[in-house]
Amino acid sequence: MANPAHLEILQQGVAVWNQWRESAGKIKPDLSGANLSKANLRSANLSRANLRGANFRGANLSGARISDATLRWATLFGANLIDADLSRGDLSRTDLRRANLTSTSYK
Repeated sequence: MANPAHLEILQQGVAVWNQWRESAGKIKPDLSGANLSKANLRSANLSRANLRGANFRGANLSGARISDATLRWATLFGANLIDADLSRGDLSRTDLRRANLTSTSYK
């Protein structure tokens, strides 16, 4: 289950979230199981986050940094992932149907 404090920060917007990520040091955000469907997370720093089982259905994740994140069992159905960085992420059992993966990096 997502950490309520982390979810509250994200709900304040990407600018607030990214600022918190810069100042929070090595904290590994926990947004596991969160419902973020249709959220505008453009350019969000979600690197190293626990996103296991999160719902990103139809979300805008263009330009997001999702490197080293756990996305196991997450739903990205119809999500916009243009230019997103998914490198070194765990995408096993992730639903990527109809997701826009144009220029997405994954290594």
